[in-house]
Amino acid sequence: MITRKIGKLLRGNASRAQITTAATLGALLGFTPGFVQAPGWNLLLLCLLVLLNVNLFLAAMTALAAGLLYLILLPVLFQLGIFLLEGPLSGIFALLANAPVTAWFGFEYYVMPAGVLFGLAFGIGVGFAVHGRLRAFRQKMASVSKDSERYKKWTSRRSVRIFAWIVFGGIEGKKSWEELAASTRGGPPVRPLGAALVALLAFLLVVTYIFLDELVLTELARSGLQRANGATVDLERLEFSATESRIALHGLAMADPNALDTDRFRAERVLADVDGMSLLARKVALRRVEAINASVGEERRLPGRPVGREPGTPRTRPIELPESVDLEEVLAQARVWRERLQRASEILERVGGAPDPDEEVDDDELSWRENLAQRAAERGYAYVSSESIIRRAPRLRIDEALSEGVRVAQLPDERLRITGNNLSTHPRLLDEPPSLRVESQTGRFAVDLRGGALAAGGGDNRLEAHLNDLPVDTVADMLAAPGDFPFSGGHFDVRTTGTWRGSSVDLPLEITARDTTARLLGQSSNISRTTFPMRVAGPLASPSVQIPSDALQSALRDAATGRLREELGRQLEGRLGNGEEDGGGLLDRIPFPRRRGGDD
Repeated sequence: MITRKIGKLLRGNASRAQITTAATLGALLGFTPGFVQAPGWNLLLLCLLVLLNVNLFLAAMTALAAGLLYLILLPVLFQLGIFLLEGPLSGIFALLANAPVTAWFGFEYYVMPAGVLFGLAFGIGVGFAVHGRLRAFRQKMASVSKDSERYKKWTSRRSVRIFAWIVFGGIEGKKSWEELAASTRGGPPVRPLGAALVALLAFLLVVTYIFLDELVLTELARSGLQRANGATVDLERLEFSATESRIALHGLAMADPNALDTDRFRAERVLADVDGMSLLARKVALRRVEAINASVGEERRLPGRPVGREPGTPRTRPIELPESVDLEEVLAQARVWRERLQRASEILERVGGAPDPDEEVDDDELSWRENLAQRAAERGYAYVSSESIIRRAPRLRIDEALSEGVRVAQLPDERLRITGNNLSTHPRLLDEPPSLRVESQTGRFAVDLRGGALAAGGGDNRLEAHLNDLPVDTVADMLAAPGDFPFSGGHFDVRTTGTWRGSSVDLPLEITARDTTARLLGQSSNISRTTFPMRVAGPLASPSVQIPSDALQSALRDAATGRLREELGRQLEGRLGNGEEDGGGLLDRIPFPRRRGGDD
């Protein structure tokens, strides 16, 4: 009963320090945003409440009052937190947010440091107020119990004593009111039972870390991957070896949020070597990640379900094409190509990690605060954190990632080798730039991404790629009007070395046509080899493709002229027989038309 708890508080011998400590711990709990944001802080406060010999009822009541006040003052705490985390004290909170153990206290959230300050002030104020009232009450009761005959007669009644015992636990405790009023010392500072419980909890945590239950780990990993993926994730089991610091995921299949009947990624096993010390700093550093028997784009046996959004809601933002490009008029399967380009755009963004917070902040301070206000409105004040406070290491870092023999549903005859280095959520915190390379085992094509501008050392974001032996007729079949394509038969070789920023690219292409037939000015000509330029620029999800028509026509004319020279040379060699000059030498003396004013 609450009244009995109040009576125990009134009759107890807690000192001012114990009363203030109980109120302060309760207030700090009430002003904490939540267990998700600050799990270590919450566990520390709970352990102190159990360990220290303080009044738990007073702590609980203070926590309840502080929690209600916290909800009312959330906007104020948020603004104060901005000043603390982004102002002159940012270095101190950056140290706390990145140091081992204290990284689990949630000091990167704006409301957390402000909540600690308000909690301390509120708890200390409540503690002093409660102790003052208790002292005045005990002195009054000591005076009444000593000098008032009426009080003595009234409390000597059996019915009164029974009622007082039921409601308040008794009229007096182990000490009389006079002894309580004169006492300035409280009980022992530590509860023996509380110390035993804390020690037992620490032992259980160590044992749990060493012998983590496979089922619990598997479910935690599955739920976390589903939130990150945005769709169903199948996971047979997860194995964790604390001695080897290794995680093994078996039977991983991640449904594509945009095509729930296919898997975005599937692997028989995924092995990851974890840096155990990074976990104490609330970060995940993976030294090496290897996917075994992996595949992309395979059909699922059962369709997946979206996670975190309503079914039918698109996972990615819609693609807005510029007016100068209309995929429906150019490509026969424009919707499919839109999805492919969108996925390629997402890969570029993920390789780059989270953008640099300094680049997001506009010169106008009002714009920066408006951005914070928008994030607070979308997520809630308690869930907005300061990315700039994470200054020592990214939240997730993968030193090396490797997958051999990856199968792709769209490329049944190819097997891919995917390698990645220095992949992280905040690449600017690393000295080495992130890189990702995808190449076919046959060497037919390769894509190499290197984010030099994203790392601390600086540089350019480079993209190098090549694709060989692309059938010309395959390209023509992709077009909405294949009859207008000037090439037929043969193959294309495509090479590019360009730059990218975010999901936008600037790629000058070199297209080489081999053993193809080209239509030029209404005539068909067999061409053994010719090269012409292209350019792809803008957002990769909706790029602008530029083909200089004069360069293409010039390349075709040069190729046709060269082919004509070869053919005439062969015919002249046959006609001249064993003459003094061969056909090629004689051909050099024939004055072929030269270009004048752009005309042949």
